Amino acid sequence: MSSRGEETSTCNWRQGQRRAPAACNFCRHRKMKCDNDKPVCRHCRERARDCLYAELVKKPRPSSAKIAQLEEEIQRLREKQSATKDTGSVVTASCRRTRTLPRASESTSNRHIPVARPFAPDRKSGYHGPTSTVFEDRIVESVTQNGVEGVEVPDLWVKWQLVAESARQRQRETVNLIEGSLDFDSVDPDLGMELLSIYWNRQHCSGPLVYRTTFMRDMACAGPNFSKLLLNAIYFYSCKYSSRQEVRQDPNDSLTAGWAYRQRAADLLSRSFDKSEITTIQALLIMSSAIFTWCDEKSTSWLYSGLAINMIYDLGIHADASNLERRLTEEELEGRRRLFWAAYVIDKMQSLYQGRPARLRNHVADHTVSFLDDYEELELFSPLSYTDVHSHGIAPTYSISTFREVCRLSIILEKILQDFYAERAYSRSPSNMLQQRIDVEADLCNWRQCLLSHIMSNSPGSINPEPLPHVLSLLAMYNVAVILLHRPFVSGASLHSEYLTVALDAFSACTTAAFEVDKILRLYEQSFCLKATPYIISYATYASATIHARTASQNPPSPNAHKALQHCLHVLEVHESVCWSAKRAKRVVDRLIADLGVVLDGVILENSTPDFSSTIIDINEILRTFSRNRPRSNIDRSMMIGLSTHSVGDNIS
Repeated sequence: MSSRGEETSTCNWRQGQRRAPAACNFCRHRKMKCDNDKPVCRHCRERARDCLYAELVKKPRPSSAKIAQLEEEIQRLREKQSATKDTGSVVTASCRRTRTLPRASESTSNRHIPVARPFAPDRKSGYHGPTSTVFEDRIVESVTQNGVEGVEVPDLWVKWQLVAESARQRQRETVNLIEGSLDFDSVDPDLGMELLSIYWNRQHCSGPLVYRTTFMRDMACAGPNFSKLLLNAIYFYSCKYSSRQEVRQDPNDSLTAGWAYRQRAADLLSRSFDKSEITTIQALLIMSSAIFTWCDEKSTSWLYSGLAINMIYDLGIHADASNLERRLTEEELEGRRRLFWAAYVIDKMQSLYQGRPARLRNHVADHTVSFLDDYEELELFSPLSYTDVHSHGIAPTYSISTFREVCRLSIILEKILQDFYAERAYSRSPSNMLQQRIDVEADLCNWRQCLLSHIMSNSPGSINPEPLPHVLSLLAMYNVAVILLHRPFVSGASLHSEYLTVALDAFSACTTAAFEVDKILRLYEQSFCLKATPYIISYATYASATIHARTASQNPPSPNAHKALQHCLHVLEVHESVCWSAKRAKRVVDRLIADLGVVLDGVILENSTPDFSSTIIDINEILRTFSRNRPRSNIDRSMMIGLSTHSVGDNIS
């Protein structure tokens, strides 16, 4: 009797429970609680939007025969699962991947071999925009939590969750290493962990391309954020900063470090280059940067980065995640943000170094320069891969905030390359180019004024005795942008012929930036090893040397410019001992010095910083050094073209 009463009360409760009305299209898409006011709900009324409701299609109830069929299928699956429980199936729940080992009685000849087909259409297409024939303009179902529709989680809560997970995984790294669960791809674990530590240490300069939290976690369980291709790309990148001779092909030649890992990565890439994966994108970008700077293989580097950028578009990493078919977790969104902005910066650096158009543009992306997981921000800095002589004081790395400023500066650099170094940049009127220079110069000034205090404390002349290498790289990048912005108004004949005072101001700005680079180089040399500098430091040295050479060629000569130029040559000599690309840069500077008739034989390399304030500039003499009608040797003529085309690399001189 009591059970019947309970059943009756339960039925009455279910009958009395009313289903919540459906939200309108706008509230459903924005995950907000809809009050269902008619004719317009509150959210649509406040935003002056049309309040529309999607027509809900009522699904038919399954028949008794269908229910019986499903129950039989469930029973068969249960019997099959119990029969195969001891066959060696390994399921990793945390990684959501299943690896099934073959039975001992199963021969290789009986295994299923897929039949090759002449073509293989995509079963699941990647990202496509509104103009595509496969684009579906549909309303994305909102995610519900505990049956309540439209719950928005504050960013602060998401940040705490991501930081907590990163802290937990850092502890798990040591545990997984001791347990032997990390996959080093047949590399000695001690060597593998050392190379990984070097890479995480160098990411302060290159940007958080690889999300360490997910990579190291999936390295222990073959998860989707880990691949042997990416692992070997990291090995190859880190070998250049390792002193261990076993990573070299020739123990006596440091330039051969990492060749075995590069060959392994190339072999793995040949099997995965035709499928877009996040780990493949990361591996391609790492290989692209390493191959360009150390091996001077410009074409291969350009093709690798181009393939990675195409995969970024294919996966929709540049787009709003709400437009994708699958809902992404907050951890996945954080990883995609880091990947996009790291790729964006690498693309701008490649465009700068190679003198070619940028391919990953800011205006096509839907990402703000913000990162929620800032666990690395306050990690203590380690000079592991920057010097083996000096010790560094205790200081936070400030890696996330520094990388955020790198991204903001890269956006300005994209404007400079597009407005002043594109193929038809000089087809515009001088007044139009001058106005654009004023606008970009205002952006640079605003960027410099908004720098955080811990970044400005690393600038030359500050009281901080122990700067951070990635902050010095950021400041060097800023001065390169200043030189690139003002240099066309000195080298462009159509510009300085009408605005001579503009040419004088432009070259003064270039000279000031060049002397700032010299200060940064001396500060870096005092604290770290020049052989371990990021390539942007080497490029800034090269760009400033082309300015110092012209200042030193004046009559009477400028002793300060001679000293700064001599120091730039010294830095490039150190770089070319470990980096192939620096060899060509130094050859270009040497040819420019010889062509301008600058003599450095009597100049003594000093530790003191030259003073630019006493340098006198003869703008007419400087303009003649940029003249294309000056007699030059044939071998030098191709590298001394002005910047009327998109040539920033060899042609900056």
